[in-house]
Amino acid sequence: MLKKFIAIKNVGRFRNSAGTPNPQLKRQTFIAGANGFGKTTICAILRSLSSGEPAHVVGRKTLGSTDPLSVELLLDSG
Repeated sequence: MLKKFIAIKNVGRFRNSAGTPNPQLKRQTFIAGANGFGKTTICAILRSLSSGEPAHVVGRKTLGSTDPLSVELLLDSG
C-alpha cells in the first residue's frame, strides 16, 4: 500500500516536491485541487505503480525541463 509521496521531480506540474510537506496516506485518501495543480499527474503516477508501466509517468515529463524525472514513494509491504 502506498503510504506517502516522498518526492516528485520533473513530472507534470511537479518540478521538485521534496521540500513540500505531504501527509501520510490512508486506505482512502481524498485529493482535491484547482485545475492545473497536479491531480492528473498523481493519477498517472498511481496508474504506473499499479500497472508497472513507466510510460504513464514518462509521458508526463515537465515541459522544458532537461533534468531527469523521478518519483520516490514510501510503500507498506502489508
